[in-house]
Amino acid sequence: MIDVLRHRGPDDRGFYVDDGIGLANARLSIIDLAGGHQPIHNEDGTIQVTYNGEIYNFQQMRKALESFGHKFYTQSDTEVIVHGYEQFGENFVSKLNGMFAIALWDSKSKKLILARDRMGIKPLYYALEKGKLLFASEIKGILQAPLARVVDEEALFTILNVGYIPGDGTLLKSVKKLPPSSVLVFQGGIAKITTYWEIPPIDASMGEDNVVERLLPVLEEAVQGQLVADVPIGCFLSGGLDSSTIVALASRVSTQPLKTFCMGFGEETDEFRDARAVAEHFGTEHEELMVDSSLGMRLYPKMIWHMESPKYNLYPWFVCELVRKHVTVCLSGNGGDEVFGGYFARYQNAVRIGDLSKSPLAPLFRGVGGLSQSIFHNLKVKNRFRVLSALGDGATEYTLLAGAFPESLNAALFKDRPGANQLRDHYSTFFETSDFMQGLMNAELRTKLVDDLLSVDDTMSMAHSLELRVPLLDNRIVDVLCTVPWQLKYQPGTYGKLLLRKAVQDLLPHESLRKPKWGFSVNVSAWYNGELGELVKQILPESEVIRKYFNEGTIRRLIERPFSPEDRRYHVLLWQLLGFHFWHRIFIDSEKAGSTSLDVDALVA
Repeated sequence: MIDVLRHRGPDDRGFYVDDGIGLANARLSIIDLAGGHQPIHNEDGTIQVTYNGEIYNFQQMRKALESFGHKFYTQSDTEVIVHGYEQFGENFVSKLNGMFAIALWDSKSKKLILARDRMGIKPLYYALEKGKLLFASEIKGILQAPLARVVDEEALFTILNVGYIPGDGTLLKSVKKLPPSSVLVFQGGIAKITTYWEIPPIDASMGEDNVVERLLPVLEEAVQGQLVADVPIGCFLSGGLDSSTIVALASRVSTQPLKTFCMGFGEETDEFRDARAVAEHFGTEHEELMVDSSLGMRLYPKMIWHMESPKYNLYPWFVCELVRKHVTVCLSGNGGDEVFGGYFARYQNAVRIGDLSKSPLAPLFRGVGGLSQSIFHNLKVKNRFRVLSALGDGATEYTLLAGAFPESLNAALFKDRPGANQLRDHYSTFFETSDFMQGLMNAELRTKLVDDLLSVDDTMSMAHSLELRVPLLDNRIVDVLCTVPWQLKYQPGTYGKLLLRKAVQDLLPHESLRKPKWGFSVNVSAWYNGELGELVKQILPESEVIRKYFNEGTIRRLIERPFSPEDRRYHVLLWQLLGFHFWHRIFIDSEKAGSTSLDVDALVA
């Protein structure tokens, strides 16, 4: 199990084995390089812990625990976990500020505790069968055991419709994700999961001046706290507000020039110019990387092996590969859009939907939307009428904004498909007590951020043994921003992130403050017109995997559609289907799915 995860921690390997329990750790050495060998134990060895991540408040916790009489034998952040459990019991997790997937064994109680950080930055998977529990940071670790490998077709439906799998599901029926902010206690063959943190209620009394005044100090504390390491650290830099803020604050406290990194695709949307301007302003050592689509497609099966799901937005692979040649830890601006309110184009649509839902004419709009869907064949036009027909149903509206296909397309595509209501159910709780805009922000924070963006960044960075840290998801920042009404973060006609812009207005160049959100993505249609399209046309029509789950006629019609840049959504679908073909070959069809000896390169030979 640990051999197949060596890319996550190539520096050290450790084991603990006792009656009924086995722990293993592949370590990427960041803090206390010599003394941080895992598993780490308490004074008498009755508690053992292995974990992936970083505890940013470990120094403060260590002082507090030493005052209670606990004796430490390392300088590692890991050790505060064992003594924290001794002192506070299972509640120790709520006292940690960091990113983590923890496995702690209490030999006296014969109890295993699995815990995942608040925001879901670090992954943790498990399988529970016949009173036995397997767990790992990646699914391929669990698949070293003889588990039944059956595709979860509801999860397949979900990932093709919205691009990721929210909740605790994976593409394998036998494997689950531990949700963010959760603790799983396994004792006596029984697993019990509890949640230790939830999004707090909105404080309507919060004023802009009060939030801005509190924000800059916690930003400074978060960035400074996440610069602690015994290895070189760098920063991603796009020139946008989030990454520029981190670079500005990191440059203030760094004792040597900061290393920064930017990636592009040779397209008009590249951000090289903006990133260079910020790098020059703060005197960083700046590196750039240009990615070409042919290399991307040759490496795609290997990316799928690491990602363990059929996704297409795996291009962080390339910048992580570049960064790892220079540093071991890199700070990322991921999470800034969700916490501060940066998806202004999506918010414009959400505000309109919210207003229409409250209109006295809402019943009329719903009727027009229902009648008109069948008239139009253009997907964008059809979607506008689908939005009208769902007015007042926040969860369904959210799935439409997330890109879910019309029922007619799903019916034609899947041989056996779950109903649309099962997709909707993933999001319903976010809209039960919130208006549509607040529900959307909460849903983005707890689903798409976790199961799409953070998941991609974790797997693509760990593929290269690079640790990514996300200071904008630090507990202190989240605690301030999650209680703020959305109206203070975004107002129609603005670029969003109003509070962040005001908090850092004296730190950044004027151009960075004015720069709107610029989506970091490849030009899917351009890639489809090149190597991607060739692979799709070569592989999908002949794939036994695709024939098993999908209707051949629909796939053929999608492939044979006259090429048009407006068909981006269809091209993404075909890209994901190509990814599913590779995923199935690797994790279902192969004799020992996920093994280190698997030659994934042969899949595109």
